[in-house]
Amino acid sequence: MPTYSYHCEKCLHKFEAFQNINDETLKECPKCKAVSLKRGFGGGSATFQFKGDGFYVNDYKKGPKNPSCEGCKNSQKCS
Repeated sequence: MPTYSYHCEKCLHKFEAFQNINDETLKECPKCKAVSLKRGFGGGSATFQFKGDGFYVNDYKKGPKNPSCEGCKNSQKCS
């Protein structure tokens, strides 16, 4: 779900709201109750959120750090 940023043109209150793309735009300011909100994109979920396997640097290692280490060659933890 995208995060939308809202700002009130009357009292200048700023806040973010998680909303479905198909949800209607909020119209009433939660602070002053005026119907003067403008919507934009927030920074929260406008960025990608990677979840699960395969998204971390250590998931893409090509080989052991120290090729001479016997523990690395045998897929065991090194000391």
